[in-house]
Amino acid sequence: MQQPVDTSSIQEGLAEVSDSLAAPITALANLDWRALVNWPALAADLLQVAFILFLSLVGYRLLRVFTKRLQRESEEEDLVRKRQREQRAQTVASLLNNIGGITIGLIALLMIVGTFMPIGPLLAGVGVLGL
Repeated sequence: MQQPVDTSSIQEGLAEVSDSLAAPITALANLDWRALVNWPALAADLLQVAFILFLSLVGYRLLRVFTKRLQRESEEEDLVRKRQREQRAQTVASLLNNIGGITIGLIALLMIVGTFMPIGPLLAGVGVLGL
C-alpha cells in the first residue's frame, strides 16, 4: 500500500514561483522592442560585416590562385628533380594557404568585432599579457 503524497507544499511552491515570475514577464511583454534597437545603425553595421566577409573571401580566393601557380609543372628534364620541385612547390603552396587563410580570417574577425565594439583596449590588454 502506498502512502498518500502531500501535494499542497508543491502547489504552494509553484504558486510562489509563478507569482515571482509574473512581474518580469509582464515587464518584458510591455517593453517597446523597436525603441531598444537602433535599426539604421544595425543595418549599416551588418552591411559592413557583409562587405568585410566578401573582401576576406575574395582575398582568400586570390591567395589560392597564387598558390596554384606555384604548383604548376616545371620545365625540368630530369624526372627526379622535377618530382622534387613539384613536392617543394606543393609544400610551400599548402603552407601559404594555411598561414594566409588564418591571417585573413583573424584580420576579418578583428574587423567584424571592431564594427560592434572598440577593440583598442582589448588589443592593448592582449599585448600586455603577451609580455
